Amino acid sequence: MKKILIIVLVVIIAISMLFIGISCKKTTSVETTAKAEETTTQAISAETTVAETTAAETTSAEPITISWWDLQTAPEYKAMLDEVFALYQKDHSNVSFDRKGQPAGDYAELLKSATLAGDLPDIYSMWMTDFNTLYKEGNVLNLKPYVDADPNWKKALEMFPLNDPVVSIDNGNVLCAVSSQSWHLYMIYYKDLSDQYKLKEPTTVDIVVENNEILKANGITSFATGFQYPGFMIDLWVTFVAMIDGDTSKVHQAEKGEISWQNESFLTALKAFQKLIPCFSKDALSVEDTTDGHTRFYSKKYWGMLQGYEQMFTELGTQKAEDVKNNNVVISAWPLPVEGANNQVMAGGPGADFTVNAKSKHIDEVINFLKFFATDDVSKILLKYSIPPAVNYNFDASEIVKDPIFLNAMQVVKSHPKQYVTLFFYNPDAYSRLMDNMTKMFSGSMAPEKVLEDMDSLTYKK
Repeated sequence: MKKILIIVLVVIIAISMLFIGISCKKTTSVETTAKAEETTTQAISAETTVAETTAAETTSAEPITISWWDLQTAPEYKAMLDEVFALYQKDHSNVSFDRKGQPAGDYAELLKSATLAGDLPDIYSMWMTDFNTLYKEGNVLNLKPYVDADPNWKKALEMFPLNDPVVSIDNGNVLCAVSSQSWHLYMIYYKDLSDQYKLKEPTTVDIVVENNEILKANGITSFATGFQYPGFMIDLWVTFVAMIDGDTSKVHQAEKGEISWQNESFLTALKAFQKLIPCFSKDALSVEDTTDGHTRFYSKKYWGMLQGYEQMFTELGTQKAEDVKNNNVVISAWPLPVEGANNQVMAGGPGADFTVNAKSKHIDEVINFLKFFATDDVSKILLKYSIPPAVNYNFDASEIVKDPIFLNAMQVVKSHPKQYVTLFFYNPDAYSRLMDNMTKMFSGSMAPEKVLEDMDSLTYKK
C-alpha cells in the first residue's frame, strides 16, 4: 500500500512538472512574439516617420523665386531659358524664376537706380566699367571659392581662360561673373572666289593684304565690313596682342597705369591692324546695322567679312542656301598678326553674364542653378536654339545642330582652345580714348606710335 502511494505521488509530481513546463514555454513564446511584434511595429513606425518627414520636406520646401535681369530681348533666348527653367524645376519644384530681358539702352540707368534703392535682382548682367562701384557696395558675390570647390563646374568653365572676368582685388582674385552663352568673331569668306582668283589661305595679316591686292585688281573689296561699331577695332587689336603675348594681361596693366602702352607687342598688333585697313570698304565704320553688313556680304561683291556674330548664320542659310549647301562659305579664326605669332586665338568671349548679388537671400539656390547651367543637358538646349554655350560640353554638336553653317562655326570654336574676352576694360576713359585713337588710325590721321604715346599721357605715371 505504501509503495502504491509513493508511485501515485511520483506520477502526480511528474504531471505537475509537465504542465509547469508547457506553461513556461507558452509564456516565453508569447512574450517573445510580443517583443518581436513590438520591435517590428517600432521599425515600421520609424520608417513611416522618416518617409513622412521626407515627403513633408519635399512638399513643404520653402518656395524660392530667383529674380534675374539680362540684356537678351530676342524671342529665341526667352524660349531657350523657358526650356532650361522647366528642366531645372523637375528636381526643384519649389523654385521659380522672375527673369526680365532688359533693353541695353536703358540698362545703365536701371542698374544705377536699383543699386541706390537696394533692389538689385539675385542675378544680373554687369559691365566691367561698373565693377568697382558694385563690388565696393557689396553687390557682387565672389564666385571663385564656389567654382574652386567644384571640380566639374571648374572644368566646364575652362573654355575661356578669362571666364569670366577674374579681377585682382583685396589681395586675391574675384570671379565676378559666369556666363549663359558665348559669342565669337569669325573670318568668313567665299571659297569659290578664293579658288577663282587663286587666293592663299588667309592665315596671317600679310597673306590677307596680299590677297586684297588681287581682289582689288578684279573690282572686289576684301571685307564687306568688319566693325559694326568702332569697339570691334579694339576687339581685333586686343586679340592680336593675345596672339603675340599669349594673354591679355598687359592690356589691363596698361589701362591701370602700371606699365607703358609703348611696348613691342602693342605696337606690332597696331601695325597689323593698320595693314588691314585698306582691305575694308571706306565706310566700314558707318555701317552700324548688322543686317546691312551681312546683306553686303550676301551680295558677293565682297570676298568676306572680318567679323560676324552667330545670328548671321540663320540669315545666311536663308539667303545663300545654295552656297551653304555646296560648302562654299568658309568660317575660320581671325588671321595671325605676324608670321610666327605664338598663339592662334579665337576672338570672342562670354555674353549675357551671370553676376550674383552678394546680398541675395537665395545664394545657395542661385549657385546650384549656375552649376546646373554649366551641364551638358543645358548646352544641348542652347545649341538647339543656335546659341553657343559658354562652357566645355562633352558631346558631338552634330547630334543637336542641324544648321550646317552654325555647326561649322561651333566646330571652329571647339578646335581653338584658346578663347579670350576681348571687351574687357575696367577703365572707361582708357577704353574711350583707345577707340577714338584707332578711329583716327582708320582714317589715316594718326600713326600707331602716336596712338600709344597718347594713351601713356592718359594713364601712365612714370
